[in-house]
Amino acid sequence: MTRPCAVTIARAPDDVRIVVDAWIAAEPSCSTALEVRIVPTEGGLYLLARDEHGRVRERIVPDAQSAGVLIASWAADDVIVAPPVTPAPAPEPAIAPAPPPEAPPAAPAVAPPAPMAPSMMGPSMAPGALGGPVDGPPAPSLPKRISKWISVGALVGDSGASGGARLELDIFTRGKWSFGLAGSVSNARTWVYANGSGGELMTSDKKLTATVTRNMQYGRFQLRASAGLGLVYSEAGGLMTSYAVGASSDIIEGDDVFSVADASLLLGIELGKSWAITGGPVLTIYDQVFDAHSVQMTWEPTPAMTVSRQTVEVMGYMGLRYRL
Repeated sequence: MTRPCAVTIARAPDDVRIVVDAWIAAEPSCSTALEVRIVPTEGGLYLLARDEHGRVRERIVPDAQSAGVLIASWAADDVIVAPPVTPAPAPEPAIAPAPPPEAPPAAPAVAPPAPMAPSMMGPSMAPGALGGPVDGPPAPSLPKRISKWISVGALVGDSGASGGARLELDIFTRGKWSFGLAGSVSNARTWVYANGSGGELMTSDKKLTATVTRNMQYGRFQLRASAGLGLVYSEAGGLMTSYAVGASSDIIEGDDVFSVADASLLLGIELGKSWAITGGPVLTIYDQVFDAHSVQMTWEPTPAMTVSRQTVEVMGYMGLRYRL
């Protein structure tokens, strides 16, 4: 049975509705009434048609012309079979980059076998038994440790009346440096002038200093550069001539404790493992002012007198050293 097409478009864009109406009007006869909804969607137009019996058709078409042709054919067909809905193509999933290949497991570390003691080796296995070189690099040479020394020797000045003795002791060492004490007893002769009087002054010095020494070793030869600070007890006496009182003379004396500084540069030669001979210059800086007094008191009235001793004394040193 054919009849005019009864198609109700319940929903559709205006431009699509015009095209679909034209196709339905051109259809000469229809077998069923339809209610149609047309919804724009991704990929084209989504068509939903329900007939008078409640059956449903769905389709996605690319444009309005395709929608008109399809809806007209649905209305003309007397058997409504729900065609499969063509879904919009789904976007291809992003492919994650393949993970980098895993590194092969490291081979377990194998400890080298312990070397055999010489007592466990046969005669042919002992190092150097065949006269050839022993495998492996030579053992590194360790830096030679600076030894501690004690030394004693004689001091000799530039005149027969100058000289004495000196003792040096290393207390501890660090690297090429050593720290210790030095003591000496010495006599010296010097010319002084004070308060209009002048004369030759004899001094006796008992000195104790704390020393720091830089040690240098060249095979059997040693070079020690030392500096020290400390105290000295000095006694002074001499024949002074007063030019202000008719060229009269008197013997004066004085003593006191003063600060003192000294330095030395000593060259040594080792004699075996424990002994060495050493020698070099010893320099002492004196800056002293004595309150002197007269012994004979021939001057009337006895003048107050101060005697100044400001000098750099140089003596030669020669002695023996013993390794502690």
